[in-house]
Amino acid sequence: MLVVAAPAHADPGPVTIWYRASAGCPDGAAFVRRLERRNVVAKLATVGDHIDFVVTMEGAANAGAGRLERQTRAGMVAVRDVEGDGCEEVA
Repeated sequence: MLVVAAPAHADPGPVTIWYRASAGCPDGAAFVRRLERRNVVAKLATVGDHIDFVVTMEGAANAGAGRLERQTRAGMVAVRDVEGDGCEEVA
């Protein structure tokens, strides 16, 4: 009998993000680069991908807002809203 166990700290792979933003906010590729500078391995989701996070960015003159959503394993949706002086700050 062969038993194979995953290492205790198996690499889960990149975090998959469904990203949407209004004009004037960083595009998806720029957002992923920001995450990489913070040592977060991420990729933008494509149709059919499992989605870890949904990120929504909205910006206006001197104001920005963002929403981060994630569904927990228990099925609840956790939401975090962020506001700032513009999309660059919120991102």
